Parts: sequence; structure tokens; C-alpha cells
Amino acid sequence: MYNNNLKMEFIDSEIKSGSRRNVAITCFEATQSYEEKYGKDICTFEENEINEVLSGIVGARSSGAATRTSVLKLYANWCMRRGYPGATDVILTTKPDTTCRFKEQSVSNPSHLQRVLNAVFGSDEDTSVDCVYKGFFWMAFMGIPEEYSVQITTEDVDLGAHTISFNCNGERTEYRIYDEAYPVIKKLVSLDSFTIIHPLYPDRIRYKGRFCSHQLLRGVNSNKTIRDLRRISFDKMNACSSEVVKKSKLTYNRVLISGVFYRMYEWEKSHPNEHVDFSDYLKNVPENSGISSKLLDHKERFMRADYEKWKTVYH
Repeated sequence: MYNNNLKMEFIDSEIKSGSRRNVAITCFEATQSYEEKYGKDICTFEENEINEVLSGIVGARSSGAATRTSVLKLYANWCMRRGYPGATDVILTTKPDTTCRFKEQSVSNPSHLQRVLNAVFGSDEDTSVDCVYKGFFWMAFMGIPEEYSVQITTEDVDLGAHTISFNCNGERTEYRIYDEAYPVIKKLVSLDSFTIIHPLYPDRIRYKGRFCSHQLLRGVNSNKTIRDLRRISFDKMNACSSEVVKKSKLTYNRVLISGVFYRMYEWEKSHPNEHVDFSDYLKNVPENSGISSKLLDHKERFMRADYEKWKTVYH
């Protein structure tokens, strides 16, 4: 951290919670490169400098942005009270513009996601193992919690009804297979082998049998784990040079949230006089099991703010 002794004194003095201390340390580690660039402490930054910092370190989601900016505001106030030379209140009135970052970390609709996935993993006619990674992201957009993605079997898919249904949180839950996702899901249900194309000899096509199991996201040698799916899809995203993908920083959770917002927007258009409510969705998120109603309300406010931002970006 830049000005390490001062910042640790602030943390020891003002922040008692262990988890919040970690957030503060991470935040100050993120601001260090900017402080070194300008040769001064973050509490003395001017408005244009603060905007540069916030654009770089604040995430797209409202909850993360609020957490980091609150640490910086608390720090600026503390520095001013102590009479630190040059400390200002600029951060107290500056709001981070996360619009560009939000666009990088979301999609607008199934067609948008399809364009990104086709650019990274090949067209919908492709029958290589990349179908598995496309299916992983389609499950996200459908709203399937990530931990269940690797538990879904071919028997859980009803291609005729365009649905995937399985026991989630003790209840049989049904998820819609979007038209854009259908070709990929159909291949994952029906293919017994994947095509293998040598990068130097594209005309030499081989076929390799899939792992023998009922898992929908199984590969050639084994069932896929969430760790496998995350790692390989991340590497392929980063390696893709397509303009469609260059500014996309998609993960399972980011695509999942985009799907939630898309469905909420479609519902809102058909119910113009009704109130958009995220509470039912949040109650069914496994990590929210057992949390207080106050914290649930807190999460809903942040999610509503993200939804409004999503609408501003895409509609």
C-alpha cells in the first residue's frame, strides 16, 4: 500500500470488522498504482484523478462499487479530521461511472450472448468439445445456479418442451431453453463423440467418443467440473481476438445476472403498471439461504440499481 503506515493506522482506528478490514486493504492495494503515478496519497486527489481511480478499481455491480467508495470516503474524512496536508473532500461527492465496465460484464439478450459464444467457441454447427463450454454459459443465462450446472443430466432435458428441469433447493424447477441455445443443448444431449480438427491440417477430421456418463456437460475423458469449465472458458475468452469479444469479460455469474435482467425486462414490458420485484429471485439464491430480511432488502436495493443500469446501457 502507498503510505502504508498512515493507511494501517486508519484501518486499525476506524475499521473493526475483520471482513471489512480485508476489503479496505484490498481497496488500498488497488489504489497504490495510481498514488505512485501521481506521487501523492489518494486523500489529496483532485476530481479528475479520483474519477480515473474509480473507473479503474470500482466494479460494475452496485454492491462492489458502494463497498469500495465507502472505504475511500471514510478514509478521506479521517485524513481531514487529522489535518493531513492537502486532504480534500472530493471523493465525498464523486460518483463512479461504471457504465462502460457494466457493458463489458453483461449481455443484453439471447442473440447478444449467441454472438459472443459463436465468436469464441465456433458456430452452432460446430460439433467439437467447445459445445460443452457454450452449454455452460447458456445454463447461466437460463438462470441455473452454477453449482447445479455440472449435476444436470441428459434426462433432465426435454427438447420437445424446450426446458431443463431438475431438483433445485428441494423443488423441481424448470428452466427455459432459448431458441438461440437450442442447437447447443440438443448436441449435448445427442452427441456420442466430438470432432477433433488438427490446427495445421483442418481437412483431417477425427472423432473422439465422449466420456460414458449421463452428465450433460461431460467431455471426452471425464465429467467436467466447475473448475474445468471456468478455467478453459476464461482462457478461450482471453485468447479470442474478435471485436465482438475484445471488450467482453463474461463469467458464469455475470451471464446469469444478465439473464435475470432480460427476463425481468420482458416481464416489465408486458406488465407496465406493476412493480418489479427481485425478492423472490434473491430468496431462491442458495447463498442467501437463512439471511435476515434486512440484509435481503439491502441486496434487493443493489440489484434494482444494477437492473436500472442494465436498462440504461441496453434500452
